[in-house]
Amino acid sequence: PQIKEFRAEVDIMSRMRHVNIVQFVGACTKAPNLAIVTEYLPKMSLYDVLRTEPLDWTRKLSVASQAAAGILYLHHRKPPVVHRDIKSDNFLIDLNYNVKVCDFGLARFRTNATHVATSHNRAGTPGWMAPEVLRGEKFDESSDLYSFGVVLWEMLTLEQPWRDVDPMQLPGIVGFQGRRLRLPPTAPPGW
Repeated sequence: PQIKEFRAEVDIMSRMRHVNIVQFVGACTKAPNLAIVTEYLPKMSLYDVLRTEPLDWTRKLSVASQAAAGILYLHHRKPPVVHRDIKSDNFLIDLNYNVKVCDFGLARFRTNATHVATSHNRAGTPGWMAPEVLRGEKFDESSDLYSFGVVLWEMLTLEQPWRDVDPMQLPGIVGFQGRRLRLPPTAPPGW
């Protein structure tokens, strides 16, 4: 199964060509030396940048717009690609603050007839996962958009989502009780 999942990731990445998607260079597909080679983005992830550099609002809006453009590209492919693990760690940033979506290990193509669903529906990182994903239900592109909303919240607050909650409790409180992250009163209008 690991090699099959690896090859699925290589298949998806090799088809992507967009300024806001990390550029696939090549892959070593001979076990046990499985590896994917991509372009190098020296600033690391958005998660790291948010915690090490002050970003002004203009920069934050640019980063958010570029991240959204990458997700939009995935969702408008034929067939659409559902990333399934949208989080600040999966947006890489270069020296000019250009943003690229990365880590397609959980991504899947979606056909028009079905929602993306597997026996492992709870794919992703709990703090960023949509309620339907936390409940183990079928999900599609809208689940990626919920996760992107959590990234926007993270950019606004500079906090890790649900940091004081045990990840095992998130299916209950987010998936079934409907609790959501709160915006601080200092949030700019429209954010």
